[in-house]
Amino acid sequence: NEPDPVLISIVPGSLIPEECSGELDGEFSIEISGGTMPYSVSLDSYDGPYTTGTATQILFDFTDLAGGDHTVFVRDAEGCESEWNITFPESVTINPEVLVEYICVENASENLITVLVDDSVDPNELQYSLNGGPFQASNIFQNVVPGLDNYIEVSHTNGCTQTTELFDVGEYLPVAIALNETEQNHFTALATGGTGDYTFTMNDEDYGSTNTFMISESGEYTVTVTDTNGCFASASIYLDYFDPCIPNYFTPNGDGVQDGWAPCTDDFPNLEFDIYDRYGRKVGTYHQGQYWDGRYNGKELPTGDYWYVVRLNSSNNDKEYVGHFTLYR
Repeated sequence: NEPDPVLISIVPGSLIPEECSGELDGEFSIEISGGTMPYSVSLDSYDGPYTTGTATQILFDFTDLAGGDHTVFVRDAEGCESEWNITFPESVTINPEVLVEYICVENASENLITVLVDDSVDPNELQYSLNGGPFQASNIFQNVVPGLDNYIEVSHTNGCTQTTELFDVGEYLPVAIALNETEQNHFTALATGGTGDYTFTMNDEDYGSTNTFMISESGEYTVTVTDTNGCFASASIYLDYFDPCIPNYFTPNGDGVQDGWAPCTDDFPNLEFDIYDRYGRKVGTYHQGQYWDGRYNGKELPTGDYWYVVRLNSSNNDKEYVGHFTLYR
C-alpha cells in the first residue's frame, strides 16, 4: 500500500507575528499528519539542519522569528517530503527620535517637541503618547510642561509600540533687560531670561552680541535685546553727554606731575590732536597714547598759551574740539 502523504497544517491561534522589526518575537506552530513518524522539520532551508521529533510527536513550534515569509520543510521516517509556506505581516521599523525646539509665541518662550520616525513607516499608521497620556495622531507636542525624563510612546496599527529615549524640556523665563550707566558716556545692558545668545540694538542700530555702549550726545537711548528664539525686551535710559577731558595747563618740569599734555580719555583709539603756538605755527601732531612734552624740534618752548585741535575720529562720534591751554615752566 502507498503510504499516506505527509500533511501540514497551522495550529489555530498559534500565529503571532513580529510587530516591531528586529525584536524577533514572531512564532507559530504546525501539526503534521500522514506519512511515517517520526517527523523531521527545517525552517526556511530545504538543506536543513532538520530537527527530529519524538516517535509520537505531531506538533512542532517555531519561535524567535522575524516578520515576512517562512517555509517549513518536513520529512518523515521514510524520506517522504512536504512543505508549507506561511506569510507573516511585515514588521515595521519606527526608531522614534525626539527633536526639542524652543520657539517664541506672542513674545513668550514655548517649546515644540517633534517625534521623528524611520522613513520606511507610514506616518498615517502611527499614534503618539506623551508620558503615558492619551494617544494622538500628530507627532508634534507644543508647550510641554518643563521637566526631566520625558518620553513618548509611538504605536503602529500593527501593534508595534516603541518608546523614545528620555528627554528634558527646559524652562525659560521671559526676556528682560536693565540698563545701567557704568561710567561717563558709557552704559551697559544686562539681559536675563529667554534662551540666551542675546543680540542687541541701540536706537535701531545693530550691535550684535555687544552689550556695552558709548554715547556721543545727550538724549534718550533705547536698547532692544533678542534671544535665539526671537523673543525680545526693550528699555530706555536718558544720559547726559560729557565732552572728553582736555587739560587747560601742564608743567613740563620733570617732576612727574603733568609733564605732558594730551586729552585725558581712552575712549577713542583713533583720536589725534594738533598743537599750535600763539603765532599759529604747528608744533606737532599726536595720536592716542602720545603726549606733547613742551618741545619743538627738541627745544623747550617758553611759558605761554598754546592752541589745540582735537579730532575724535570715531565711527559714532566725529566731533572736533578747538581751544587753548597754558604751558607753565
